[in-house]
Amino acid sequence: AMDRNTRYLHDLDSDRLLHNFRLTAGLPSSAQPLGGWEEPKVELRGHFVGHFLTACALTCAATGDEALRRKADALVAELAKCQKALGKTGYLSAYPEELIDRVIEGKRVWAPWYTLHKIMAGLLDMSVHCGNRQALGVVKGMAAWTKLRIDKLDDDAMQRMLRVEHGGMTEVLANLYAATGDPGHLALARRFDHGAFLNPLAERRDELKGLAVNTQVPKVIGAAREYELTGEKRYSDIATYFWDEVVNHRSYVTGGTSNYEGWRTDPDVLAAELSNASHETCVTYNMLKLTRQLFTWSPDPRLAD
Repeated sequence: AMDRNTRYLHDLDSDRLLHNFRLTAGLPSSAQPLGGWEEPKVELRGHFVGHFLTACALTCAATGDEALRRKADALVAELAKCQKALGKTGYLSAYPEELIDRVIEGKRVWAPWYTLHKIMAGLLDMSVHCGNRQALGVVKGMAAWTKLRIDKLDDDAMQRMLRVEHGGMTEVLANLYAATGDPGHLALARRFDHGAFLNPLAERRDELKGLAVNTQVPKVIGAAREYELTGEKRYSDIATYFWDEVVNHRSYVTGGTSNYEGWRTDPDVLAAELSNASHETCVTYNMLKLTRQLFTWSPDPRLAD
């Protein structure tokens, strides 16, 4: 499976991956656009490139595949050119900044911070796992731009914006703090703490019914990372209580959780929640990621199981 995945990474055309970034930056591109969520009119365009960089970084670290490392390094260099062409703020995306304006203003938009998280995480992974200094510079620029945008928002406006899916922004900014030691990056991470979701968990209240599941799990992963970097017990309380509620009160015997991408019942009521769209793969991945974090805190066999 790993070999097949690696072949896929090699086979993807870099110019096609870069197409939307180049167009957004006003740079020429004659590549055939990708389809699906990377189609030029889809508002999540660009996020797959972040996944691609993460996959390359992890594969290179695991296998020493130098050809793939060169391909990923070249992609980072082209993204840096796009960032430079977009101006001095550090903004980098495959869509115009107008999508960020819309999410701040409460207008309909499809998850722009979610997409930026993927790009930032891919770049940071290239730095951490492959030693790519240029990638670290690009993601630091994106963080500086993020600060420019959200410094203009008071806490109420920020929390309203966080009602829209924002992926692992907390986690990636916390990881950037770990990589740079810049306390400003940790402060940015904290601003993406979504109080309406995290506060009940800190008070050991299950208010998960009615929520889109995979929108929430990355917020808890971010809280777990904040605990690791700050030692603040509130963050560990959030992560451990959430894990226990989901695994022991909202999961199927097969290990997954969610139905039609949501938690639609009270805890321990799953008999009516069986369908051909239960336990979304994204959720399983993120729950495993969270479980790995918790296992490093306390190697409990329940977590390993």
